Amino acid sequence: EIVESIEWRKVKSARTLCVAGEVYAANRCYQESKEIFLMAYKRSPVRKNILYRLIEVSIKMEDLEDALKYYQEFLEMAPNDNIHFILKYKIYSARKTPLEEQIAILEEYKEREYTERWSYELAKLYYKAGERRKCEEVCDDLVLWFSEGEYVLKALELKMRLTNLTPRQQKIYEEQLREKELREQQDREEAQAQTEQPPVQTETQADADETEITQSFEQDSETASESEEQPEG
Repeated sequence: EIVESIEWRKVKSARTLCVAGEVYAANRCYQESKEIFLMAYKRSPVRKNILYRLIEVSIKMEDLEDALKYYQEFLEMAPNDNIHFILKYKIYSARKTPLEEQIAILEEYKEREYTERWSYELAKLYYKAGERRKCEEVCDDLVLWFSEGEYVLKALELKMRLTNLTPRQQKIYEEQLREKELREQQDREEAQAQTEQPPVQTETQADADETEITQSFEQDSETASESEEQPEG
């Protein structure tokens, strides 16, 4: 309600606008989020991160023409930032381009930067494309380099669709699966405990964001008022 009550065109702080854009995006209000990010873009001298969010929000809205336009601008602004491969992949994926083209993008990204999430995404593409050997190799490498975590478990499960795990991988899989089940059990117990307790007033992240937005908006308003009241030299 606080977010919706503010006249965003009067807010001068790009940082405040970006926080508001994130709040709208988190609540799947993508049109409002995009409009506010565009306001922030006009007010900020540092625009790369805002372009990144504009691309993602445009993809969520299925406005791929705008997403591609912002991507080209991002590429001109930061040609050496490897994240542009991920942005390009997201656009191509949303456009449902042939798997071979999507694979080529993530292969190039993998050559420059090796991460769990996108290596697993590449393994999934190989699996969809019927590239069995390449899928297994990426899964093996991911497990070898990281040994634990969400994407290691996913990679092992993906490999199990194709072939048996090695004894070492089987051990890692069982350990990671137990840890996952333990976390899920703890989450269920915490959720159950919360339902059995009286509600406690706590500040959520959304509340904190709205507080920050309100404070920043008030500061902007005070600054504007002081400027208007200051006599001319």
